[in-house]
Amino acid sequence: RSPHQPVGQTGSAVAVEAKSASGRSLAIRCKRVIVSAGGVDTPAVLIRSGLQEGSPRIGTGLHLHPGTSVAGLFDEPIDAWRGIPQSVVVTEFFKPRPEGAYVVVPAFGHPMLFSGLVPGVGGFHREAMTQYRHVAVLAPFIHDRTEGQVTIRGRGRPRMEYSLTSGDLETLRESWVHCARLLFAAGAKKVMLTTPRGAILDRSEEIRRIAEVDMRSVPYVSVHPQSTCGMGADPSKGAVDAHGAVFGAKGVYVCDTSLYCDSIGVPPQLTAMALGHRLAEHLEITLYRIGPNSPLVDLLI
Repeated sequence: RSPHQPVGQTGSAVAVEAKSASGRSLAIRCKRVIVSAGGVDTPAVLIRSGLQEGSPRIGTGLHLHPGTSVAGLFDEPIDAWRGIPQSVVVTEFFKPRPEGAYVVVPAFGHPMLFSGLVPGVGGFHREAMTQYRHVAVLAPFIHDRTEGQVTIRGRGRPRMEYSLTSGDLETLRESWVHCARLLFAAGAKKVMLTTPRGAILDRSEEIRRIAEVDMRSVPYVSVHPQSTCGMGADPSKGAVDAHGAVFGAKGVYVCDTSLYCDSIGVPPQLTAMALGHRLAEHLEITLYRIGPNSPLVDLLI
């Protein structure tokens, strides 16, 4: 097959083509291609390459682990930039239940990030920033049941379509309640909610105000896009097979968080590394290390 033609429904990968910002083209001939661009860009690359015809589920099933933050203001300095920022995780509510599941982790934002997340403007925002050293932040991430999709638009740029269901919004509301309780129990003198205008709880009795928040107006973050090329037994159930091979495209594999069949619910790094090691063994790839205790630094086919 010519490298200028899409793989299509029955073709095989023979090369990877790239084009620089200046317009220069480069083609690298190969026997196998591993796409590892993440839960958003991996499906976009595959769709741009014409592989969705043989694997129609490419780009479907998007999960984002949406999260938010609740901040506590303490009398003593917290200096959240010191030490290990996420050494503790609350898993009490990470279990199957009708209300939904989520984990809570400590969060740290450098001053620029923190200033962008602090709600409000003017005097409120300035006063909040002067308390930077005294703030501890908790970040709940939900095991989202919402499913979205990744498509491409315009010049091939990825487009995400994802709108939280009412159930997931209520799970996030519940997580706010428990984060606020935890911060007050730890000695916070105030708790700040990241609503667009900013909301300050001065005592634990005011936690009930969270019930009045329009959760669709809250700014959310996501650092775990996943499951857009989920594994399945055939093209009707997944975009790739059990080893990450794209259906209808011989020699093309996916190896990143796109492979998950559903929201994994927890930080996905260890699972992603395990899947990478599994694919390496399947393809008989040699794993190189700098030293006996060093992480993987290179993959050589």
